[in-house]
Amino acid sequence: MRAEAELVLCSVQSGAQTGSADDRLARLLQNGLDWETVANLATRNGVLPLMYSRLKELVGRRGLPPLPEHLKTLFHVNAVRSQHMTAELLRLLKLLDEQGVNAIPFKGPSLAALIHGDTTMRQFVDLDLFVRRSNLALMVDVLLAAGYQTRFDCRDTVRTSLFNAHENEFISTKSRITLDVHWGITPDSLPFGPSIERLWGRARQTHVNGKPVRTLAPVDQVHVLCLQGCRDGWDKLSSVCGIAGLIKLIADDSEWTLLIEEAKECRTFRMVLLGLCIANHWLNAPLPPAIDKLVNADGTITSLAQRIGLGFFTCGNMRRMAQEWIAQLVVPVAVIETRRDRWRFYFVRFLQPTLRDGEFVQLPRSLFALYYVLRPVRLLVAAASWVVERLRRFAIQRWLSRPTP
Repeated sequence: MRAEAELVLCSVQSGAQTGSADDRLARLLQNGLDWETVANLATRNGVLPLMYSRLKELVGRRGLPPLPEHLKTLFHVNAVRSQHMTAELLRLLKLLDEQGVNAIPFKGPSLAALIHGDTTMRQFVDLDLFVRRSNLALMVDVLLAAGYQTRFDCRDTVRTSLFNAHENEFISTKSRITLDVHWGITPDSLPFGPSIERLWGRARQTHVNGKPVRTLAPVDQVHVLCLQGCRDGWDKLSSVCGIAGLIKLIADDSEWTLLIEEAKECRTFRMVLLGLCIANHWLNAPLPPAIDKLVNADGTITSLAQRIGLGFFTCGNMRRMAQEWIAQLVVPVAVIETRRDRWRFYFVRFLQPTLRDGEFVQLPRSLFALYYVLRPVRLLVAAASWVVERLRRFAIQRWLSRPTP
């Protein structure tokens, strides 16, 4: 692992405040690092605030040379954006509460506040809210009145059912903040994970910028983050940092028992094991002995965790492109527990129409069946565009790095 990647990883690991971790970071800081690579790796993985605050504290305490000014600039830009988005989240929650709509934020500001007590300690590009399906129509009305817009009206139950939707994206016309509204953990055709009602019943209160806010219980947030990480191919280290931080908040053995039993019931057991394994192996997140034994008993899970961890720090467009393909294809095969569910997953991934297919071509209801034909076409077009863009970036990078005559 390159020194730049090791610095990023070391600065966000659990137990990073120990003397040995301090010594390791101090040695890395004096190794002539490529700070542009450090900034890119930290930003891409969504951990720049955590890394910068840790390194700044160490530099001040040990009298080391100051950090590059552009890292400080990136940190403060993220802090301003985080505070702006947090204020918008609190505004929306107040508006929804006034209209009798119960919504639970997760990830983003609420997770940062729960783990760190500071919403600026995480990078987030959007806001996420859980809402009951029965409140969905009223919530859309509130959001539209609050200046948000969407390309898909999720109040249309026929289209929502066809596109197997469980979430929808709204964008503020004023601030351009993106809000993802979820009324399910996964699509109905992929029945993995706990139900919204179970999560709702265990929700607890935290404080975001001094305001009381309901959010998911730590054990439920671990479950959801593990599930979403497997769905997305574990593309960022920030998700693992979230799991590592939440693990520290789960002190009762009964909560761990609940997580494991519910994961087995929901057919997400291996997904949860993989998330815990990545957090344990790469971030030194401490696990109870019984959970640690489960995590390390499966050689496939530990091998996959090793591969995923290395992928966080893959450099170069072509290597990154290969890693993304591996993540999208290998992870589902490894963690989905039955052959039937794996076939179902791939059917949904490649053939089940989604909201993007509805945006690609808008058909009348009488022709909705054609979306099953159009989806593979759209995926091929999207994949071709994706490959061309990566190749273009690779060519530009090679051209810029060529030696001058």
